[in-house]
Amino acid sequence: MGRAFSFLSILLVLAGGMYIYSRQVKAISPTVANNPKSTVNLVGVRMDLNNIANAERRYLATEGKYASLDELISGQYITDARLRGPYSYDVQVSGDGFVVTATRAPGADPGLPAQMSIDQNMQQSSN
Repeated sequence: MGRAFSFLSILLVLAGGMYIYSRQVKAISPTVANNPKSTVNLVGVRMDLNNIANAERRYLATEGKYASLDELISGQYITDARLRGPYSYDVQVSGDGFVVTATRAPGADPGLPAQMSIDQNMQQSSN
């Protein structure tokens, strides 16, 4: 009886996890949810944006200023992350902040956002 209850509990937890996962994938974008390659690109780009923003924060802590994408790469704060799928990256630096932008190539996968960005406050946006 105890083993059956444990097995049933595990199944319920797994089913709940799969339900939550499927809802999150659909929340990303309804058109992306039906295309696994688009989903992988979208999640990868969001991870890249976070990684570049964290590299900017590390650079600021060690160098006292924000850096261009080239400076982050040459200083080995990140690997050469200029392109993922249909997106390319750019960093705009000002005295007190930065914005990392991922821009989708024209005509490539229209189900994905045209641009996604993250700033020094780790606020992501897309359009």
